[in-house]
Amino acid sequence: MFREFPLALRLEGYVTYNNKNSEKLDFTAPYLLKFLSGGAVTKNVPYYFYFFFSERGEVAGIEDAYIMFNNLFDQDLDLYVGQF
Repeated sequence: MFREFPLALRLEGYVTYNNKNSEKLDFTAPYLLKFLSGGAVTKNVPYYFYFFFSERGEVAGIEDAYIMFNNLFDQDLDLYVGQF
């Protein structure tokens, strides 16, 4: 198993400027927020997933998640199981 859990965070935001004489500047962050993780559970069993929050903190849920089994039955056979 992992000695350290691999975890990443991705934030996206944006800036808009209204040039119709209002001189209004708008900054929105975070617009999108994703938690990502991936790695090898064992030598032949890697995984990957990301969990997605949309604008205003709404939970969209798990977008992608899979576990992969490499070299099944000591053959050159791989199997992916998950949500893509």
